[in-house]
Amino acid sequence: MNIFCPNCGKETGGSRFCPNCGVQVSQQAAPYVPATPQPSKHTALWILVALLALLIVAAAIVVPLLLLRGEETRVNITSPVQSQKISSAELEVSINVTNQGGVGWVAIYVDGVIQDSIKEFPFEASIPAGEPGMHGLKATAYDGNGKMLAEDKMSYWKVAGKTDNGQDGTDQTTEQYKQAVAAQVNEANILDTRVRNAANQINSELSKKYVSVSLVSDVQALYNRTVSLVSTVQGLRPPADMVDIQAQFVQLCRYLQTRADALVKGATAFNSGGDYMTEFDKGADAKSTFEKNWPVFLNTCRARGITV
Repeated sequence: MNIFCPNCGKETGGSRFCPNCGVQVSQQAAPYVPATPQPSKHTALWILVALLALLIVAAAIVVPLLLLRGEETRVNITSPVQSQKISSAELEVSINVTNQGGVGWVAIYVDGVIQDSIKEFPFEASIPAGEPGMHGLKATAYDGNGKMLAEDKMSYWKVAGKTDNGQDGTDQTTEQYKQAVAAQVNEANILDTRVRNAANQINSELSKKYVSVSLVSDVQALYNRTVSLVSTVQGLRPPADMVDIQAQFVQLCRYLQTRADALVKGATAFNSGGDYMTEFDKGADAKSTFEKNWPVFLNTCRARGITV
């Protein structure tokens, strides 16, 4: 067994005294193991600082992720309530949206057909209530690129009210008809303004080589609203002294529908590389005819005692 000096670590050759340094050597001495140098106080301090820095960086990454995860977008239809009975021609919709920062717009659907799209708070809209019966209502939040973030669904009942005259096949009285027409004229005025605004927005986006997803959603909703308007107006049953008013109004509503349809098809064709100008032009005649005849129709309504 080789014996090493516990002092200098060199082999003693079995001598009782180390021939190298002279220190007495025990025959049972353990092999020499060099001492491990201990880190200085400064080194330990720097190690501690480095660990703290790593913890701070990790927290800076993890905490925002946890916060974002806890702020998911949620949509809640607050009005109408589930299974509510609606007797008016218009349905007032209110929607609560949490974490609105990432929301580009909120679309409102009735029976799967988009009726309106809202881009800013408050998320409220007045849309056609539809025909008597049960209807499905849905509100969907999208981001700026058209990705669905969240949605809420419910149903409501449309029941016959004082403006839903003629459901039994009888004509409305003159006063009933005047009230019904006034409400739909107001809707037509709103849609006319929105169609013109949408056309201006589309024109401004043509230079960008792409019509935004949200704007396409807007014009699709406008088109569906005009379809609903035409259907509602056609369902009115005028008394004999109001038949001429009814005929004029139906035609004017159809012009609105044609204009909205041209915007939808033109924007879609533009994004797909199609002949978008041909589609846009289909609404040009309807636009000029509507703008020429609408003021005349409103004056006729007022002369006949219809408040518009």
